[in-house]
This record gives sequence, structure tokens and C-alpha cells, in this order.
Amino acid sequence: MFSEYAYHLKSKIQNLKFSLYISISFATIPARTILTRRDFFTESQKKREHYANFAFFSYAFSSLFLFFMETLQRTILVKETLSELLRSLNIPVRKIIVEESEDGVVRANVETDSAPLLIGSHGQTLEALQIILKHLLWKNKFDEMGRVVIDVNDYKLKREEKILEVAEAKAESVRATNIPQYMPPLSPYLRRLVHMHLAQERFADIETESVGEEGMRKIQIKKRGTSSLSLEGAGV
Repeated sequence: MFSEYAYHLKSKIQNLKFSLYISISFATIPARTILTRRDFFTESQKKREHYANFAFFSYAFSSLFLFFMETLQRTILVKETLSELLRSLNIPVRKIIVEESEDGVVRANVETDSAPLLIGSHGQTLEALQIILKHLLWKNKFDEMGRVVIDVNDYKLKREEKILEVAEAKAESVRATNIPQYMPPLSPYLRRLVHMHLAQERFADIETESVGEEGMRKIQIKKRGTSSLSLEGAGV
């Protein structure tokens, strides 16, 4: 069932890409025509500046249009694949909201009355669902998708906000005591989230580092410029 669905979805995306390339080609015709005119460099300075500005804005518009269409392509792909996956599992869904953040993360939030069923114990079912979705996307050579996160009724979002609150509290503790603090073991995605959050300018005096063995990796939060301490040495 999924192979047939994936084939139709792949065809739809390829058609979208073809339409996109045709649109970009037409959008850049004025700029390419101007820049290849034989008399471009014999025109007056004022005309050359006018032509150059027109060409620049034509290419700028084309680039923005391309970025918008690629983003739209990714969000449509995730939404339709996830919708089909949930339908195959007979999970009733009110709405699926898919957005792409500035750092390229595609986030799909499922609004449903069956949240406990989809989330599972400590989010394990939700993580399994995310793995299946990624497999469906990557299996059909959609490697350009990048990072995809599935959420249910903002379960992960609320958890992420709580983890960042803990990270901020530990950063303030480091500022007050100059003693390194440690986050509990986190997934690679959550560790990346904490690293990025504490890399903001308002935490310029704080630095973070992932320490420990794989599967039990923790984030050490310390004053910038201080030497790293081992987990054993810090009594963790």
C-alpha cells in the first residue's frame, strides 16, 4: 500500500519540481536577456545602472520564489505522507499542521483525541512513528528533507520548553557558583536544542559540551573559558 502511495506522491513532487523550474526559467528571462544584449556595455551609464538593477531584482525575486516553492514542497510531502500513515493505522485526526523553522527543521503537529495512543509511554510510540515517517521519506530518495519532527497535541513542544527552562536555571546556577552543572541524558535532537539555546548572545559567558558515553550523553554547562571536568570528577 505504501509503495503505491509513495509512487504517486513521488510523481506529484516531480511534477511540482518541473513546474517550479519552468516558472524560474520564465522569471529570469528578462534578466538574462538584458545581461546578454550586445549593446549593454555601449549604453549610457544611467541605462546600464537601470538594466543592472532590473536584472538584480529579477534574480532576487526568482531566488525567493525558488526558496518558497522548495519549502512548500517539503511541507506538503511531510503532511501527505504522515496523513496516509495515520489513516493506515486507523488513527482519527482533527488536523495536521506542518511548518518549517529557520534552521530547516520540518515540524508536524498532529491534533487528535487519540493522543495517549500515539504518544505512548514516555513518548516511545511517538518516536517509533517518527522513525517510520523518516523511513518512508528517505526510502523514496527525499534526502533533501533534512530533519523532521512529529509532535502530537504539542507534547514534544511543551517538553522542549520545560527542558530549556531547566537549562536556563542551570546556566544561572553556574553564573552564581561557577560550578559546572549537568543536564540529564538527552536524545541527540534535544542536546542540539539545548546547545543552540545556550549559544544565544544573552548566554555569552556560558558554554556547553556533550560528555559521557553514547546512550548516556549529558550536556555539561559551565562558565566560558573554564576547563572541562569529567563526570566522575564532578561527582555526577
